[in-house]
Amino acid sequence: QGDSVQLGVYMGSDDEYIALGEANTTFTEIGIAKTPKGPQCYRFSAQDANKHNSELMSESEYELAIDVDGNKTIYELSIPWESLLPDGISPKANSRRGFSFLVNDNDGAGRRGWIEYRSGIGEAKDVRLFGTLKFVK
Repeated sequence: QGDSVQLGVYMGSDDEYIALGEANTTFTEIGIAKTPKGPQCYRFSAQDANKHNSELMSESEYELAIDVDGNKTIYELSIPWESLLPDGISPKANSRRGFSFLVNDNDGAGRRGWIEYRSGIGEAKDVRLFGTLKFVK
């Protein structure tokens, strides 16, 4: 009835990782939810505001399936790096990038709370609270 998933990704340049940067550092934040129109993906913010605006993402930018089985909801999301990152930046083997992930609990009357992997998007937008993803391939 309003549950959703949010994820935040921060990429520095190809040879730089700055998750301990300034609190107001811009990062890409995506939200996914099952809506009356079906599964949708919304971009709340983009690290490269010249490339992406806050908007409902085009279905050509992602693949999303949300299945409900009893009291379990399964989210499957695939987004090409080009839809998340500034031009010219891509993950490389052994690079590290900032990451945060949360699941919102909303039974139709507004968000009651959330559970998160690392912080940085739920209570405050702050990349200093992000965890680290290390790309192995």
